[in-house]
Amino acid sequence: MLLTIGGNDLLEGLVLGDNPAFAAFQRTLRRILDAVKHARLFVGNVYDPSFSNDARNFLSIDPSIARRAHRRVNETLAAETAELTARSSTCMPIS
Repeated sequence: MLLTIGGNDLLEGLVLGDNPAFAAFQRTLRRILDAVKHARLFVGNVYDPSFSNDARNFLSIDPSIARRAHRRVNETLAAETAELTARSSTCMPIS
């Protein structure tokens, strides 16, 4: 099973770096990973649609703020995937 999650969350609110929103994202991610932990699981990260080029910024906020939030989403995905991998050999992160 391939799981990619977080891209729309990032665009719809996490981009502002709100701590309660990130905590809710982490809780939701943890519930999803726990629900599918029995499956052979591959977890993908969220790509950067601007390819780190500020000229391609399509959001109405400073690109450095969006980049921080993007990094935080991927760090959350990596941490939760690592946690599941430590408990189960059926999870493989894709970066």
